[in-house]
Amino acid sequence: MPGQSRKFAESIISTFDEILAEVSKHQAPKGEGNERVLRTFLKDFLFVRELGWLSNKLLYGEMLDLYAYDIINYLVLYIETKTPNTVDIPDKEVKKFQRRLQSLGTCEYGVITNGHKFAVYRYYLKGRIPKTEQQFLLDLDSLRAEMKRDGLSDASTKLVSKVFNHFKYSRYLINLEEPFASNYGKTTPTIDDPKSISLFSKQLKQAVDILTGVFEPFLDTLYHTKMKIGGTKEEVFTVDEPLSDWSTYSGKVSPILMIEVLKKSMERLLKLRQENRLSYAVIRRTANDLKKNLGVNVNENVLNSLIRVELIDEHSIDDAIRDQVFVLIRTD
Repeated sequence: MPGQSRKFAESIISTFDEILAEVSKHQAPKGEGNERVLRTFLKDFLFVRELGWLSNKLLYGEMLDLYAYDIINYLVLYIETKTPNTVDIPDKEVKKFQRRLQSLGTCEYGVITNGHKFAVYRYYLKGRIPKTEQQFLLDLDSLRAEMKRDGLSDASTKLVSKVFNHFKYSRYLINLEEPFASNYGKTTPTIDDPKSISLFSKQLKQAVDILTGVFEPFLDTLYHTKMKIGGTKEEVFTVDEPLSDWSTYSGKVSPILMIEVLKKSMERLLKLRQENRLSYAVIRRTANDLKKNLGVNVNENVLNSLIRVELIDEHSIDDAIRDQVFVLIRTD
């Protein structure tokens, strides 16, 4: 209905106006560009208030940006935030975002935004190869100015409604025009029978717990031997890929992402050590941030042990990080 579409579109653009106004009130910590504040307001104002998402279906953090999960906890949306202090998003950041989106596996859409631009990418499989392509690019500043000047035009109203209807939580409670079953071999329950949804979710979580216990020793062996597994016609993959897929389906941060995050943290700590600026407080704060963002028990002892490995043999640090990540997952 035209009236409802206009009201919805104007509410969305007003929300971005509100978000940027709130962001401008916060002083970013040194070395940051207010992405963290932008991410928080996107979650609370846009996704929860305007698009109807439940807070427990949104996972966000410094390294994760913003993940959105459907009713049975499949990751369906990935939102990456960039500094709102600049109007444009650098091409290299867009390419990095596309690589991340391709690695997530179950996402339907990805978004990269800085509050001024809002770029939407579709994830799809071409054969067995993950691909992404840009679906929409909104100039939010132009839309905000247009609405304040004369109100949104019919064309702008239609475009904004079309884009953000894709991101309503209610969309993931019903059968989609292109159901997950056709693309991923999965199905999404409908809202017509809440009892069946509850039962299905409970049974699925029980199955995850059982299968995790079955797969863990098997994957542990493959992980430490680094065997090549699976595929045909000389197409093989290492355990990192299936283990990361399994972590995604289980609602956990993937090991590949954990390794990447831990490597970056270690590089920063080692640089501080070289500059004689590394302290126990810094290590403790880093451990707390990692624990919060990765969902596993990273503590000061873990970081200190990795620092010792680097000092003894810098060539062993990558293997030490991989092994440590698996230990953290297994003992979580």
